[in-house]
Amino acid sequence: MDKKIRNRILYVSVAVLWAIAIYRTWKNYEAKAENSETALISTPAVSPMQFRKDTFELVLPEYDPFLQKSWTPSVQNESPITDVKQNQAVKKDPVVPVVKTWPQIDYFGFVKNRNQNSTLCLLKIDGRQVQLSKGEKYNGLLVQNTYRDSVQLVFEGETKTVRK
Repeated sequence: MDKKIRNRILYVSVAVLWAIAIYRTWKNYEAKAENSETALISTPAVSPMQFRKDTFELVLPEYDPFLQKSWTPSVQNESPITDVKQNQAVKKDPVVPVVKTWPQIDYFGFVKNRNQNSTLCLLKIDGRQVQLSKGEKYNGLLVQNTYRDSVQLVFEGETKTVRK
């Protein structure tokens, strides 16, 4: 076979392969565009009338299925009734409640130490930036627990959670 004929056959075959590849790419692009258009058109409208709320009364069992014993829910009694005459006889001075004022606290997050299992909280207490770890105290403020988005603090026996 002649060299010129062989080259022409190769040129034609390469051109046909490229034409097929381009045609398939173009068809796939058209199919994707068509699918996205039909997806937007064919979505059914949702009507609240189609959905009905199912309500029913919850029936609690009479016995514990795990312990096979019957149980009754515990009812907390209100304050015990005392005799009015006893209360009038014993007069006490009114107790003035002490108002606990929490300091202004901002929580910026924590830093975890890779060498130890402790976390260091970054707090701003009354305008001063402080770094405290779990269990440390600062001006009567104790860090009880640290979390990713909050810290749990105890101040004069009262617990408070401060978020970022």
